[in-house]
Amino acid sequence: MPGDSLLEFVLDQLAPLRGVESRPMFGGHGLYLDGEFFGMVFDGRAWFRTDDRTRPRYREAGALPVPFGGPGGEKRYWSVPEDVLEDGPLLVEWAREAAAVPRGASRKGAARKQRPQPVRARSRSSRPPPGAQGGPTMDSRVTGGRDSKGAVRTAQSDSGQRAQ
Repeated sequence: MPGDSLLEFVLDQLAPLRGVESRPMFGGHGLYLDGEFFGMVFDGRAWFRTDDRTRPRYREAGALPVPFGGPGGEKRYWSVPEDVLEDGPLLVEWAREAAAVPRGASRKGAARKQRPQPVRARSRSSRPPPGAQGGPTMDSRVTGGRDSKGAVRTAQSDSGQRAQ
């Protein structure tokens, strides 16, 4: 079943599983349950997310690991065997299991990576005023800086006239 017809077939089989949808991705389609990615239809196959508990079931059924991904270790996504695809209730069961596998599920002995916290921009009101830390400011480079009361000084020419 090439491309879109396979996607339509998988979605029809998964119809009893409310909240399943697909979204285009990288030449294939991602499968989502209640907005959470759990599998894909790509390269003429359906692929579901696995973990150490579910992966043996895929191996025993003759499934293949996804042909791309990180180096070494177990692949997280495995092909869904044809006999499972054709058995609607069984496919729903496998899809539920795949959706229950945490996205960051660790492989045996591997520590879960911590995501770096996003850097948030400070609001303008929380920034120190220009020149407050003693460094050069735009005003001091362009117009001559500020006087002791914070007023902007203007650059003067040698003749005492204002510089243009």
